[in-house]
Amino acid sequence: MGMIKNLWRGFRGGPDFSEVNPLNASLENIQFSVELPYSNIDTNEPPRSIHFPIMKDGWFDQHAESLKYYRYVHVDTQMWFYVPSVVNLPSGELGVLTLMTQIKRIPEEKNISAFDLDSLGKTVISEYEDYYNSPIIGWDDNDKDPSLGKNTKIRRDILELANSRSEPWSQEFIDREINLRLSDTGYAPLKPHKIKTINGRSWLFYIEQKAVARPAKNRIYCMPLTDKYYLCLDFGYRVDRIDKFKLWKDHAEAAEKRIMESVKLTIPNDELALTHQG
Repeated sequence: MGMIKNLWRGFRGGPDFSEVNPLNASLENIQFSVELPYSNIDTNEPPRSIHFPIMKDGWFDQHAESLKYYRYVHVDTQMWFYVPSVVNLPSGELGVLTLMTQIKRIPEEKNISAFDLDSLGKTVISEYEDYYNSPIIGWDDNDKDPSLGKNTKIRRDILELANSRSEPWSQEFIDREINLRLSDTGYAPLKPHKIKTINGRSWLFYIEQKAVARPAKNRIYCMPLTDKYYLCLDFGYRVDRIDKFKLWKDHAEAAEKRIMESVKLTIPNDELALTHQG
């Protein structure tokens, strides 16, 4: 029956909720849990931490890692392969759904509260825009992330190419070439954030999409923990076969929805926690 189902769907793998592996953690005095299907990828991750004292002086800086335009403390990572339904088909993976659970902190220079989800949304989007459109280009410095200022580099490269030609390009042609290159290999502008209500709680939601012409994306949910710290569940869609993404896209997004609906947050003195999570 499973083989017939896989042939009908056109893929194997992805999150399977027949067995789940609960993730439980204490985020300072907030109890967090989520039901995760077992990963179908072997990993060598160290044992999970269960207590994250985010309010302890210096704790975040001591444990934080940097990834592109933000710093975070890692809580958990899960990955689920999607592969062709025919076992011996030599076409490799179709893609991977990844869930990274992280704790992030609002930069000190941003005078906002994480509980103001609208301001938080505008802040994370501006951080993204400022990073990829930075006047400093990481590609020019081996000590920096090459994606820093990637859009700026694309614009610079097109202008240098235009200026090197014996017959100059028109501004209209230059703008078109820049937009085409940004669409194919740049970092696309983010659409405005949304506020989503899941199990009675409001989450900040936004989507990162590396290039307009490519379906790979990150669908990101944020929940404030304190004025300066927030929880982030980042669902990454790595697409290895663009022509086959439609086969597993709906399955992955349904799994994402089910995982988010399984999230429980028990917050002291919180009426929503008592009403919706009890």
